[in-house]
Amino acid sequence: MKRFLEFYNPEKTYYYPNNKLATPELDYPIVNSGLKMVIETDEDGIYMYTVPTTLKILAGRNEVDITGLSDEEVLHAIQDKMNEPLPAPEPSAEDRIAAALEYQNLLSM
Repeated sequence: MKRFLEFYNPEKTYYYPNNKLATPELDYPIVNSGLKMVIETDEDGIYMYTVPTTLKILAGRNEVDITGLSDEEVLHAIQDKMNEPLPAPEPSAEDRIAAALEYQNLLSM
C-alpha cells in the first residue's frame, strides 16, 4: 500500500479511519504551536492515519538527509523512502543447512 504524506492544514477537514471527524487541535495540541506538522493521509488527503509529527523527527526516523533541501523536497524524499520496497530477507541458518544437504545428496548420486 502506497503511503502519502502532506503538511497538516488546519483549514482542511480530516477524518480518522473510523470515519469520525478528526479534531487534531483538541487531540494533538502541538498542531497549534506554529511548527510545520506532517501527517500520513490517504491518496485524496481526506483520512488522517498518523499523529501529526514535525518534519525533522520524521526525517530522522526514516534516515533521510535533509541538509540543503526545502520542506517540500524533504517531504517527497521521506515519502519516497517510506514507499521503497522492503529488501529481500536473508536466508536463515535452517535454509542454508537444507540447501547444503540437498547439494550433498545430489553429489552422492
